[in-house]
Amino acid sequence: MFRIATSIFVMAPSLALAQVDSANPPVDSLPAPREARLQERVVASSVHRNGVRTIGREELAGAANLARLLSRESGVQIRQAGGLGSYTTASLHASPVQQVEVWMDGVPMGGSTGSVVDLGPVPLDGLEKVEIRQAGSAGAFGAPRIDLQSRSGWAQRGASLRMASYGEKGASGWWGDEQGIATVSAWWEASQNDYPFPWDNGTRYNRSDDHMVRLSNNDYEGRGAAFRWRPAASWDVLARLDDSRRGISAPGWVDPLARLDGTSALGFARWVGESETKPSVEASARWFKSSWNDPNRTAGWDVDRAASEQAWDAKAKASLARERGGWLDGEVTGNVRLETSERESTGSADVAVTPSGTRATWGGQMVWNGQSESARWGSQLGASKDWILDTRDWTESLGDVSQIDEMETSWESYRVHGRLWGRPWPGLEGWVASSYRERAPDFREWMGDNGYTLQTPDLLAERSMSLELGAKTQRGDWSANISGWAQRYMDPIETFHKGASPLVAHRNAAGYDAFGLDGRAGWSTSWIRATAQGSLQSARVSDDNPALDGKRPQRFPLWKSGMDASIGPWRGWRLGGDLSLAGSTYASALNRPTDLREGKLDLGAWLRWKRGVIGASAQVDNILDEHAQDWEDLPQPGRRFSIRLDFEFSKPTNTRNER
Repeated sequence: MFRIATSIFVMAPSLALAQVDSANPPVDSLPAPREARLQERVVASSVHRNGVRTIGREELAGAANLARLLSRESGVQIRQAGGLGSYTTASLHASPVQQVEVWMDGVPMGGSTGSVVDLGPVPLDGLEKVEIRQAGSAGAFGAPRIDLQSRSGWAQRGASLRMASYGEKGASGWWGDEQGIATVSAWWEASQNDYPFPWDNGTRYNRSDDHMVRLSNNDYEGRGAAFRWRPAASWDVLARLDDSRRGISAPGWVDPLARLDGTSALGFARWVGESETKPSVEASARWFKSSWNDPNRTAGWDVDRAASEQAWDAKAKASLARERGGWLDGEVTGNVRLETSERESTGSADVAVTPSGTRATWGGQMVWNGQSESARWGSQLGASKDWILDTRDWTESLGDVSQIDEMETSWESYRVHGRLWGRPWPGLEGWVASSYRERAPDFREWMGDNGYTLQTPDLLAERSMSLELGAKTQRGDWSANISGWAQRYMDPIETFHKGASPLVAHRNAAGYDAFGLDGRAGWSTSWIRATAQGSLQSARVSDDNPALDGKRPQRFPLWKSGMDASIGPWRGWRLGGDLSLAGSTYASALNRPTDLREGKLDLGAWLRWKRGVIGASAQVDNILDEHAQDWEDLPQPGRRFSIRLDFEFSKPTNTRNER
């Protein structure tokens, strides 16, 4: 089935829908006045602005989970270890997953220099929008980057309910006052994730032992709430709480007992002055804890029996900016950050280990922006540098005997970035961008994490270079964008699994070069919407080992393509479908014939209805019931049915400022 569909759709247009929506500001934009806040309603369309891809509420509500949503985007590769809530990572433009920064409401979810962020427990019902920033995006410091914004309901009140296959269910609600000052949202979701799938018993060429397997102890439950307060245009304050519980499973284990629970709370505040220099101050803090429990070590031979962690991450930033639309605009920023972690774990020999660590980071950034008087062309240059000091206290205790290992390490991390853009005529924009980055190992990469990640103190800093050339256009109902890119990674830090378990560690892998072409195209009218997207890419490993040199990197598909279309509304009804395809990959960088894994195909369809304050939808994903061939991670669920019911009540838009 996959080969037949490939021959039909591999040549699908590799360009995309790009409707500009000025009422949907980026996550890190300045707080808007109340009138603009009241326009921050549900974003129904895709948005491309300055190379930033924005995904709004309609797409979020129509996706099964965040992993499925992001996997459809050109230039984005997703790996997911199971169903709803399972361990999920993202790669942008062939980058190591550690380099993809993930921010929630302006607060970094990873460490000071990156580190893997698990996207699995991020609920779509708790998000208002998602922004994807590649290296060629305007102001792309920290790119590649994914920005997440909590669900908000300015001058709105509503709720939603959903049910789906494999015991999945969820509920959410949101409320905003008539003045556009405060908004609050809450959500809950859960799934049994006990889906069946065909398994080859780890023997690919021996089909006599192939059989169906049903996962157990693979359940997930997540809940959370968010509050946002904007008393004036110069202030923005928010708080968010997340909590998740999940079991850890794998195909070969009959009844795993391992559990991983996590809770996090974050707060963020920003003030922006109104003078010509536009001073601003930001402060944020994030607290999180997690606990791992596997008394019988059913999740793998080298997993701790029990572990717990508590950590703090606090950050402050002050800046001065000039924004007058000429050649002398720019920004100067200073920042400080403190990360702490305290853990306690018990291994196979009942040895208690209590590692604790602290990272202090301080640095600055300078950016210059300029554009011509006619705004036909312009440029941006920037540089940032951070100084990092790590301290670690590693104690092992067995009875009354303790061994203490203390360590202190210092790092430097920096980045330079340049972008040149031009608008030769209305509706067409092009750009070329380049960057160089030296990234120190993140705090959690060398210190380790609870349950999943081992400490690796001898990592080296990784370096990367990027170049991107792109263009976008919009003509009436048609829009498109396309970009070509090249990347080089030296001593990249990668995550790898330890044994047949979910436990992971880090190491400096072989360097590699990658290049590709991404694009999207779309046609949108009041009656029909259609988009197509695609990516072509190639890469080769550079290593002294002849067995690796010149080979394709692990998990690297040469192409991916997708399309979606919908028709309506007719008396409130809209019908649509989507198709995603991806090429084959290798399970290891050795590229052995036995490592070759077939590509993926995902076909879905949906029917939605909305009349007044009520909306309903029915959806089916993975219609062809395709199952992944690779069992290193948990296979994805098969065919999935879901239904959803929404209620939304909008309030009048009059505010005190409008009187």
